[in-house]
Amino acid sequence: MERLARAGTMHHACGPRAKMVFAFGHFTAAKFDLSDGTSLPTFLPSEGQKRALESKGDTTSHMLERMSVNPAMAPKKARTGPSKEDWEDVITHHMRTAGWPVRPGAPLPSVIVFYSRSALGRIPFTPYEHVAPGDSFDALYAKFPDFRRMLSNFHEPRDGLPFQWRGRSYWTVEHAWHASKFRYPGADAATKAHAVTFEVDSGSAWASDPAAAKRAGGKGGSLKARARMFDDWPRQSGELTGDIQVAFYRAHAAERDMLRLTAPAFLLHLVSRKPASAYVPWTAVMTYRDTELVPHTQLGGG
Repeated sequence: MERLARAGTMHHACGPRAKMVFAFGHFTAAKFDLSDGTSLPTFLPSEGQKRALESKGDTTSHMLERMSVNPAMAPKKARTGPSKEDWEDVITHHMRTAGWPVRPGAPLPSVIVFYSRSALGRIPFTPYEHVAPGDSFDALYAKFPDFRRMLSNFHEPRDGLPFQWRGRSYWTVEHAWHASKFRYPGADAATKAHAVTFEVDSGSAWASDPAAAKRAGGKGGSLKARARMFDDWPRQSGELTGDIQVAFYRAHAAERDMLRLTAPAFLLHLVSRKPASAYVPWTAVMTYRDTELVPHTQLGGG
């Protein structure tokens, strides 16, 4: 895992306003300034952070899921960035997690990395994206230049209509996802009432605002509402997320069209967390795309 960039200094252009600086095997300024004014953190854990993670029981496989570290938490003078080989290890790890075939020596599939405030740009916009030989995403970018943001759970539907999940109406995937934490058999009155606030017609301050819904569904919002997340939710959250995402795409034609045009790319969501960021494969979304929207797409681009 410790394949560092070669000693010396090298500049790599990865966009109009993005630059990486390698210096003696470390990133000294590995921060991408995106065209919309936001920055994408792209650091690996330092040696000290790795030891701290290991002391808490984190294994190498867990660290691979946390390859990108918040810049504020990384050492100022020695920040380690992923080499090409390290990033290939990350992709291979997530391909296995998502059930994609991994063949030794086979080239990587195309990869799209995104989050709710992703910049507008062709693939690859950063070194973390990849276009495999024979693939083209020109039609995707021409029709949906904001396709990365559209892949996020924060995306608000272009048709301006809510979608249904389990008989209730929500504005975004983010809303339904947070509501799922608080709707379960045996929930008390306060918890049930909080679940309702994520629905379109609830009249809450966050019913149509995904960022506000995230805050309301987080620890602080839950405590304020005296709501309790069901105990098994962390284990079931992945399956619930996928079910919600598929319901969202089935309800919205423009978003289905966009998703179809991402094939056969592997979709990785950047989830910002402290002290580390994690990459999460959009497994259920890719499965839906490759079985219902483009049945002839072969997983892994092979």
